[in-house]
Amino acid sequence: MVVFDPPHLLGRKHDPSLVVKYGTLQPSWREDIRTGSQELFRVLKPTGTFILKWCDENIDTADVIK
Repeated sequence: MVVFDPPHLLGRKHDPSLVVKYGTLQPSWREDIRTGSQELFRVLKPTGTFILKWCDENIDTADVIK
């Protein structure tokens, strides 16, 4: 099982304690998510489970899945 829990906050307009604790997405977030997912699928066993944890407060989950 692989659990992917990338930062989901866009920009630094959020509570600073959240930014420090969870990080923020970079402008290259689409490519970062794509590259990270590719690597995770590379190491995942054929019968394994991939879980993406995402909060869609700033970016809709459907946009991330694309």
